[in-house]
Amino acid sequence: MILGLDRPTTGSATLFDKPVRPDAPPLRTSGMIEEPQFFGWLSGHDNLRAAFPGQRGLHGEIDAMLKYVGLGEAGSRPVRAYSQGMRQRLGLARVLLAKPDLLVLDEPANGLDPLGIRWLRELIGEQTQAGRSVMLSSH
Repeated sequence: MILGLDRPTTGSATLFDKPVRPDAPPLRTSGMIEEPQFFGWLSGHDNLRAAFPGQRGLHGEIDAMLKYVGLGEAGSRPVRAYSQGMRQRLGLARVLLAKPDLLVLDEPANGLDPLGIRWLRELIGEQTQAGRSVMLSSH
């Protein structure tokens, strides 16, 4: 509901001192639910560009974000050639490019190897150090 993916049946919520409204876009939030979905025939870079239509000047930011999440060279390859862990990293890049104050991450370690999980923990720590809140769900 915080991400605007479902409508509440009752009750209310407040986020950043403002009511969460089901008819309004999410406030300063971005998230990744389960396994992120992408256009398989597009490159990682082009998928990220497609996620932010109309925003000019993202090319450099996208390249920097792909490097940040460990997909620098893979960013030019079609996503259909990505492993599950690589798609998770690309999903995190998409979330971070939105520059949210709250990140909602559902099973963000899915498909990551032990080094990837360590990297994810460091990334979460960096985000909280930067003043962002991170909400995780995992079993």
